[in-house]
Formats: sequence, structure tokens, C-alpha cells
Amino acid sequence: MRLQQALAGILMAAAMLVFSAPALAGGWAVVHLDEQPGEVVAGEPWRFGFMVLQHDVTPNSDVTPVVRAIHKETSKEIMATGTQQGKTGHFVAEVTFPLAGEWKWLIHPEPYAETSFATLDVLTSPDANSYRANLLTGSCAEAGKVAFPLGIVETQTLPMKTSQLPLGVAVSTIDTPLPELLATAHAIGIGAGERDSVPSAIACGDIGGTAVESASEVVLGLQDEVSARNVGVAVLRDAGERTTVSLYLLEMGSPGAADTVASGAEKTIDILDAFVFAPFSIEAAPGDTITWVNRSAASHTVTGDDLAFDDSGPIAPGESFSLTFDAPGTYAYHCGPHPGMVGQIVVA
Repeated sequence: MRLQQALAGILMAAAMLVFSAPALAGGWAVVHLDEQPGEVVAGEPWRFGFMVLQHDVTPNSDVTPVVRAIHKETSKEIMATGTQQGKTGHFVAEVTFPLAGEWKWLIHPEPYAETSFATLDVLTSPDANSYRANLLTGSCAEAGKVAFPLGIVETQTLPMKTSQLPLGVAVSTIDTPLPELLATAHAIGIGAGERDSVPSAIACGDIGGTAVESASEVVLGLQDEVSARNVGVAVLRDAGERTTVSLYLLEMGSPGAADTVASGAEKTIDILDAFVFAPFSIEAAPGDTITWVNRSAASHTVTGDDLAFDDSGPIAPGESFSLTFDAPGTYAYHCGPHPGMVGQIVVA
């Protein structure tokens, strides 16, 4: 009887070892970038290298690293696959971000779980904020032909709530007297397009009707009828047989972009060797800053479950990561390489 009990105990222990092996020997890896991203520009290829470390120690080339990124404002997603290059565990990838703005991104070294990285602020291409201005026949609604090209203008990006005036960005001279321009329907449109084609207007204004006329000057408002993100002013001045056109264009930020939440309290969450965030849940007020301190022997990430959360990159042992929460809500997060590590921030 005792022999049977002993055999049963041995079999049970063996079974427990078999089922616990993945947790102990673990199928996890951490991705580390060769260097932190510099200036990444929309529309331009960004090439970078990284290491895949099994258990954050041993280089591993036996993976398929998939780069995934999502644009926080539009939710547009892009993907790329890294290729092995150089020493064991080292890969390179090339990504072209189609849009400027904030991108959440990660590298998924399949078959293991992903490693997130700090939100990437992709810069606007130098050509992306340059537009062509044209004097058009007819009204903005009619999108008439180009009567006279007014040249290139560049946007000046400012927050919505600002008292700063836009800077003059383009001046042109038209070989037509101002009274003659006012006698027939014309419009001024600013947008992308070739010199002699009607642009897709981001700001447009009709000469006449909305124009404010003085003895020798007309001040014309330019509006974006689609998104209200672009506003401008065209000033037409009488120059005898010619008309001088000064253009001002302003790209507005999101409403309330200049508002800030007062700084609040600082709270700490510990990352422990037991593969847990402690405490699991923490309450905070708008403006509070949460700091995760890695007190374990392995690297971990703080990866948000949704776009409102700005992820960390790998947090090495002894290092920390801080994030300020301004908006009320419940923010769930996890560790990328160790998906079983979860936590939440309740902001109220």
C-alpha cells in the first residue's frame, strides 16, 4: 500500500513538473533596440536594429520578429518583418510611417509575446506642410480653374487656444488691377496640387461676399470647410495695374490642446520577481503621476491595453518608468513579454 502511494506521489510530482515546465523554463523573450529612435519623419524609411534575448539573457535568432505600429489619432496600422543580420539574435527592420503624429509600436518576436516601446512621435515631412495657393475662377464651391498661381505657402502650427497671430507666409503680385478682380467671381484656394491644376483645398475664400473691402485693400478669410483645422487670411492690396496678395495660413491644433492639468501626487508600483505588479490596482486623481520601479531581476514593460496609454520600452532591473494620467478612466495594462502580468490605474 505504501509502495502504491509512493508511486502515485512520484507520478503526480512528475506530472506537475511537466505542466509547470513552460512556466519555469518559460517561453518568453525581450527585445532591445540597438539605440533609441532619433528623428523619424513621415514618408521616409526608418531602419533600425534590435536584439532578441531569450529570458532577457540568451540571444535567439529562431524567431520571426514582426513590427506593429498604430497611429493614435486615426488608428491606422502598419506592419513590417525584421530580418536576421549579423550576430545571433540580431535583426534589422525598416518601417515607413505614412502619417505624422504619435504612434504606439511594438516588436512581436513570434512565437513569443511582444515587447512594447515608448510612443514614437513621428515628425511631419518638410514637404508635407507646404501647399500651393492659387487664384481661382468662380467660387470655392465651384472649384474653378486656376487663373493665377500664387506660389508656395507653409503652415504655422499653433494650439487652438492661442493669442499668437499667424506669420505672413507668402506674397505674390497679380498682373490684374484689384477692381477688375472684384468685378467677377474669384476665389483663393490653398492646398496640395500641381502649379496649373485646381488643388484639393485645405483653406479657401471667395472674393466678394465675405470680403471686407476698403479703399485700396480687401481682407479675405480662408476657411477649411471639412475639418476646421486650417484657417487663413488673404490680403489683396491695390497696386495700380497690379494686385499684391499676402497670404497667411495657420494649422490649428486640437481643441483644448493648450489646456494642462495641474500637477498632482506621485504614486509607485513595484515590479517584483514574482512576475507581478504590486499593487495590481491603484487609484489616482487627474494629474497624478504613476512610477513603475523594476525591483526584479528581468526586464519588463508597461504596455497599455488601448491607445490612450503611452507604453514604456523594456524597463531594466533597477530602472523606472513614469506616466502622468490627465483624463478620468480605467487604464488596463500588462507586461509585453509576460502577458500574465497585468494591472490597472483607476483615475477619478
